[in-house]
Amino acid sequence: IGRALTLINKDLVVGTTTTKYLSTIDTDLPTKDLLSGSPLFNLSGDVIGMKPSSDAGKIFVSSVVLKREIASLTEASKTE
Repeated sequence: IGRALTLINKDLVVGTTTTKYLSTIDTDLPTKDLLSGSPLFNLSGDVIGMKPSSDAGKIFVSSVVLKREIASLTEASKTE
């Protein structure tokens, strides 16, 4: 079954360097089939995103963002 994805990129600015990163993924999946925490897989079986909440529509948070936030939280807990 073919499904459409829209990749939404954002800019991350650190000092004078700007880097684009994949922020969210918009899908055409039926919302009735999507639950909070649902993973989004690519054709290779890799998790590429996760649905953050039931009120986020058809939007998934990119695994790139999730990894960065988890690393940030882990680092913050080490300094406490």
